[in-house]
Amino acid sequence: MNNLKLAVSIPEAFAAAAPDEALPSGDPRYVELRSCRGGENIVEDLARQITWTTEGYLKLLLTGHRGCGKTTELYRLKSVLEDEGYFVLYWNAELELNLMDVAWIDVILTHVRQLAEQIHKNAPDIKINEKFLDSIADWLAKEIVQKVERKEMEAELESKFEIGANIPFFLKALLGLKAYIRGGTEEVREIRRELERRAITLLNDVNMFIDDLQRQLREKRYKGLVILVDGLEKLILRPLVEGEGERNITSHNLLFIEQSEFLKSPSCHIVYTVPISLLAEENIAQVFPDDPVVIPMVEVYNKQQGGNHPLKENQPGIDLLCEVVSRRIDVDKVFKDEYILKKLGVESGGHIRDFLRLVRYACRYSKEEVIDETAANRAVSALSTEYDYLVKDADIEKLVKVEKEKRLPSDMDYAHLPYHLLVLEYRSSEGEKWASVNPLVKRLSKFKEAYYGN
Repeated sequence: MNNLKLAVSIPEAFAAAAPDEALPSGDPRYVELRSCRGGENIVEDLARQITWTTEGYLKLLLTGHRGCGKTTELYRLKSVLEDEGYFVLYWNAELELNLMDVAWIDVILTHVRQLAEQIHKNAPDIKINEKFLDSIADWLAKEIVQKVERKEMEAELESKFEIGANIPFFLKALLGLKAYIRGGTEEVREIRRELERRAITLLNDVNMFIDDLQRQLREKRYKGLVILVDGLEKLILRPLVEGEGERNITSHNLLFIEQSEFLKSPSCHIVYTVPISLLAEENIAQVFPDDPVVIPMVEVYNKQQGGNHPLKENQPGIDLLCEVVSRRIDVDKVFKDEYILKKLGVESGGHIRDFLRLVRYACRYSKEEVIDETAANRAVSALSTEYDYLVKDADIEKLVKVEKEKRLPSDMDYAHLPYHLLVLEYRSSEGEKWASVNPLVKRLSKFKEAYYGN
């Protein structure tokens, strides 16, 4: 996209404002937002931590609200680390796993499968030593196809999962497991239970495999291996254990807290994206001692100091956010007035995906050749209504407390609020963390009644 062509009509603008498109490294549509996100360069921070580590391996967490640009930042991080001389494996959990039900075993074995596939494509001089994975593959295949002889197992895997005959045996077994995982079948739960009984042996085999790759990579002048796991922040938040006297466990707690030692076990640097709800988990710093790197919202508001003062619009943040659209759309030709685009930016609360969604909605609701204020208002109202379905009666009191105090309590009872984007978190230019209820939620009558009635 070196010759960037701006959208000049409403149909073109609708296409250009695709809210889920992650930008590849070097894309001219990328806007550096750090001046209104607390001043930190996310990619530089993560890259420095990895390149400065000479002993051991880091396990880093990247978090932020869904749709804040984590994938785009990971693409840039991959490019930076590759320029520094690392072999970087990137994989997306949304494409590889079943986000309704993720276990540590799924993650670890996906590391292995993705390494085998991507090393072969991107570093053909590195040889996969199958002996380190043979015992894992042999056991997995027996469980998946209920056969004993190697030839029978291979034939059944090829037939059952439509896997090519020229693929190595261990990869066939791992691809068969992926199919079970994605399908969410009861069989995969039984396989996990059996694997957990073999956890120490499994992890030893995996690390022997990774250690051998690290040795070969260094012989080829690579500095080492880094794994970037995207999409785990989309893991569905579900309660798993509830009851008086019991510690409430959610799907997020289970994977990232209770099973953290398994996630940290591979002998290489890893960056995991994690749900922002984990920031309210008091034990996160104990299991992942390096502070999570947070991508906050763009500050389209300034927090007023002292007391319960209304927020004041932050013009530099609004202008910077609007640049995200102006690198895709000719604003003068598509919007009746530049003010209308700024209005959508303010109503998004600085959330990039919602901002692009509002632009798209405004395109849909426009009755003229340009987007006018009527179309923008309808767009805001439509997206606000979508949030209305997410706000439960039990949330109202919590939302009022957040808005009055401009902070999100470190309490798991509040963790679902940022996860569902009902509360947005910011960083000031001085690095101060603060929070506010999503402007689209603040428009709801049930919030207004509770807030102004208290």
